[in-house]
Amino acid sequence: MGLSPNAIEESRKALFVRHGAAFVGAVATETAFFYPIDTLKTLLQVNANAGRKLDVSAVVEGVSKSSGFTGLYGGVGWQLLGRLSSLGLRFGVYELMTAFYADGRSDSYVSLSESFLGGLTAGAVESLVSTPFDILKVRAQITSATTGVIKVQGETVKLNAHKAQPNLPTNIPDGPHWDRIRRSLSLLPSRSPDITADLRKYPWLATGSGQPPLVKDVGGLRGAVGLEGLNVLWRGLRPGLYRDAMYGGFFFCGWQFLDDLATEGRAYMMNPPPTSWDDVSPSSPWQLSITAGIVASFAATASHSFDSAKTRLQATVVPKYLTMERKMLKWKAPGSWFESIVGFSPFDRHFLRRGLGLRALQHGCGTFALVLTYHTAVQAAKIKKW
Repeated sequence: MGLSPNAIEESRKALFVRHGAAFVGAVATETAFFYPIDTLKTLLQVNANAGRKLDVSAVVEGVSKSSGFTGLYGGVGWQLLGRLSSLGLRFGVYELMTAFYADGRSDSYVSLSESFLGGLTAGAVESLVSTPFDILKVRAQITSATTGVIKVQGETVKLNAHKAQPNLPTNIPDGPHWDRIRRSLSLLPSRSPDITADLRKYPWLATGSGQPPLVKDVGGLRGAVGLEGLNVLWRGLRPGLYRDAMYGGFFFCGWQFLDDLATEGRAYMMNPPPTSWDDVSPSSPWQLSITAGIVASFAATASHSFDSAKTRLQATVVPKYLTMERKMLKWKAPGSWFESIVGFSPFDRHFLRRGLGLRALQHGCGTFALVLTYHTAVQAAKIKKW
């Protein structure tokens, strides 16, 4: 006797809740344990001095003096929100792509090329969702350590050595500065009845384009959108698109390759031999976690240059008026044609490999913990019949 429609619907709901809770718990576990490594990697990438290469111990010392070790968790909320949305989208799109490839076949086998194309597509779609969360996370990480003092080759320097004055609507220069501005504009035939109030709304009228303010002076989401416009949320999208697409392609292709090797080994030991790929028993959670961690570390290494380019773009403040001036003057970004296509800056050529070891470590260990926690939670929920 088959199940009633209501029983089938309840079973589907329970399955959805079980996997959803396991996914949230896995992402939270990964973030809690390995997010400080991401913060250290970001601080190494945005260090503005190519001649002075910071090491991890110097960055940790600077952050601990500035805000304590809790400063390593700056922006963790944005990271968690971004991972929950983008990571679920990545695996969801990949499953749709592989289901499309395997449609009509006698088994669910997917070739390596199909896994690679599915990973490319999933990573590209993921980048569209994760970019706004990434820029808010990166700026929160920098702000948490921007006043830290570190020692580099026996010298004491700032983690953020940029000395530009804030150029924000909330910044009020001194009185003599405003007096000079009012006297300069008093000769205009038509002027505002309250020049001072207008200039405080549009500080570039008083200071010119100049240098942009520091990340710590901009603040969070409201400050960034108010100063740089809504487009700031997708800054670094181009290198991020290449980064996530490359990461997804290498990750899913490598994971498929290692899983195929393990499956063929189990099939060889079976007696009688299986007649279909689906007849072979699946890999254990430990096997899946180890292989996922290995390929995640490799994928992070392959895509690290794009990650550095994206991080450095997102750590740069470009006010709206500066963007407007560039459009009016038809300003063309410097660099070769390849750098223009992928979104690299020629000034970042010496920074693209910084933090590579930390990123490989974070993604390798983090993905291992993510997959292991997820499968363990799902199996535990099955045993308890949740």
